[in-house]
Amino acid sequence: MKKTMGLELIKDTTEISSENKRVASFIKEHNLDVYDYGVILNSVKEIDFFIEFFQKEDVYDSKYSLFKIEAPEQKSVFTDFGFISNNDNAYLYEELIIPFTTSGNNEKDILTALEQMDEHLVAIDHDTKKTIYFVERYHQQLIEGIANAYNINVIFYL
Repeated sequence: MKKTMGLELIKDTTEISSENKRVASFIKEHNLDVYDYGVILNSVKEIDFFIEFFQKEDVYDSKYSLFKIEAPEQKSVFTDFGFISNNDNAYLYEELIIPFTTSGNNEKDILTALEQMDEHLVAIDHDTKKTIYFVERYHQQLIEGIANAYNINVIFYL
């Protein structure tokens, strides 16, 4: 899981790129990943530079934080909370979801708790270091309740 930023544009990126060659060249030159209505930044350090460019071209709408999922398992509601970019990368909107991990002394209890949590998950990142689960923000207390019932630990990344 990696945090990054996205910039929403005023209309479809394909449409903007076909109408405005400066925008098309800029996106290509900076190797920006795109999706229907936005671009994803490779580096948030230069966010002001990117915003300024898109504002000058009158195509900028807003910015938002994203989680990039490196090894995604998408659940049925995934597209309500994120998207797959044109480069086949999976992203979730940070303001809508919350990531968490699990731990405990009894593997059976962890697996049973995860079975109960599964119906509420948006996605799972099967990163090589640690599995990270993503749930809708308003389900945080529900996940905590399930964890308490099975005596396991959950750590939310706020």
